[in-house]
Amino acid sequence: MTDHIVPWQSAYGATQMLGGPSQFVLSSSGHIQSLVNPPGNPKASYRIDGPNAPDPESWLRGSTEVRGSWWEHWARWIGEQSGGQVPAAARLGSERYPAMEAAPGRYVHDT
Repeated sequence: MTDHIVPWQSAYGATQMLGGPSQFVLSSSGHIQSLVNPPGNPKASYRIDGPNAPDPESWLRGSTEVRGSWWEHWARWIGEQSGGQVPAAARLGSERYPAMEAAPGRYVHDT
């Protein structure tokens, strides 16, 4: 809500331009504070479930405030979108995309 780099009203506009289902989540903090707000922070809150209206202020008036970090909400949402877990690959790369070199890679050592 207090982001000075990307005003939330501008970011909300994406919900009107993108196809398919979307969900706008508005953190109570600013640009960086929103990203580092850990789960369990008693001061954190975010807003969700406003109407899909062209006007961002209409969305805000119809939204619901939730106490806590938006990360918890996102973790539930991404779990629903992701499907089941799969085992880790036994080796890096594939026939189509072979591994180029062992980790961490040459670029780490470049000066």
